[in-house]
Amino acid sequence: MKTFSLRIAVLPLIMATLLAFRPSVASAATVTVTIGNNCFCFSPESVTIHPGDTVHWTWSSTGHSTTSGSPGMPNGMWDSGIQSQGHTFDRTFNTAGSFNYYCTPHGACCGMTGTITVANASPTPTPTGTPGSTPTPTPAVTTSPATNVASLSATLNGSVNPRGTTTNVNFQYGLTTNYGSTTAMQTKTGNTVQAVSANISGLTANTTYHFRIVGHNGGGTSFGADRTFTTLSATGPPVVSTSAATLIASFSATLNGSLDP
Repeated sequence: MKTFSLRIAVLPLIMATLLAFRPSVASAATVTVTIGNNCFCFSPESVTIHPGDTVHWTWSSTGHSTTSGSPGMPNGMWDSGIQSQGHTFDRTFNTAGSFNYYCTPHGACCGMTGTITVANASPTPTPTGTPGSTPTPTPAVTTSPATNVASLSATLNGSVNPRGTTTNVNFQYGLTTNYGSTTAMQTKTGNTVQAVSANISGLTANTTYHFRIVGHNGGGTSFGADRTFTTLSATGPPVVSTSAATLIASFSATLNGSLDP
């Protein structure tokens, strides 16, 4: 009887010890990727997630797909099929690795590809001594393809996740990777991926330009990858854009648009 009583008393202590050292399970996250937002591209083009996280694709325009593999060589892991504007498609990734994908109609011809990197989360170290202040994370930035490229102007695009800290973001651009010119600073807040764009003008026709997005907060500065675009020839066709009508009345309205000759 004494031995039996001792085991009963020790059992709760063993269970409490095991529970104390049981690792905590991080909640899964969902990352949104926009398809065909005024370009043949996925935005952001590359994302990094952890096992158990979900990628949520949303169609900004019609006639695109998200298909695993390389252009012309699907690997069968997933395929949304060619969908219309407003469609969504989700996939949860449970295994670490790098997963390439593309748009079936525009992968080979237009370079419309993307990459999902699934990385195992680093274990949380055991705190030692007196805990200090939590460091501010640097912003996550991604450079996206330029759009509305004309002879003398273009629109630079990218995205930023401020990671909960007020972040200033702009673009660097120029004829080389030394850049030399910058766009006006924009301020972003929150903890989600947000689109950033800036219109630039005064460019030279038929010229290749480099550009990248830059984000800065209290944690430091992050630089997006370098991208290029080539302005149109000065003798090329004009670039026009139709805008929404304004001053709409019963028998009249004002039609709006822009022209880059």
